[in-house]
Amino acid sequence: MNFAIHLESAPELTFLFGTSDKGLREVDLKIVSLTSSFQVRLTESDFVSLSDNQSILSKEDYIDVSFRALTCNEPDTQKLIEGDQLVWQYDALGIQEYINLGSVPLQPCEMTLQQFINQLLMSNAELNSSKQTYKDKIAALTQDRDLALSKYSDLVKEKEIADYIMMKRFKDLLNSKKRKIKNLMEEKNTQSQHNIFSQV
Repeated sequence: MNFAIHLESAPELTFLFGTSDKGLREVDLKIVSLTSSFQVRLTESDFVSLSDNQSILSKEDYIDVSFRALTCNEPDTQKLIEGDQLVWQYDALGIQEYINLGSVPLQPCEMTLQQFINQLLMSNAELNSSKQTYKDKIAALTQDRDLALSKYSDLVKEKEIADYIMMKRFKDLLNSKKRKIKNLMEEKNTQSQHNIFSQV
């Protein structure tokens, strides 16, 4: 996941950006301001080691909260630069009282704010491209769904017509049988009456 965050706690205009992989539990960060730039990389083993230095959260919760603190702007976490350290904190009780969860030393790197902006623009272009791809997929799926619904509607109508024709044929056949039975009964009665008159 790519991300970029305005680091509001810094004394000058500063941005934190990077990539994270929660599956691999890795974070690559760069911090860029008008006058300096730093980088830091945290792996799963780093998070595990840091989690041993605190007793507030379980190891899994610690990694989850640390990921959020480092890659998002959320009210229960915050990031600070203290000297040459990147510090992240957590408001465990939700009362705006933050406790330190961890800190790592920042390594200087060569990146200007312009390079950061260029990378941000490139990421934004990639995001827009992905967004358009998803829109195209959604449009195709919507078209497939509408076509399937139309076919289903046609099948329902065809079944209703077939049921109507079958029922009509059944009724016609039943009425025909009834007429034949009625005619036979009438013929039988007529024959019986004829026999009676013949005997008289």
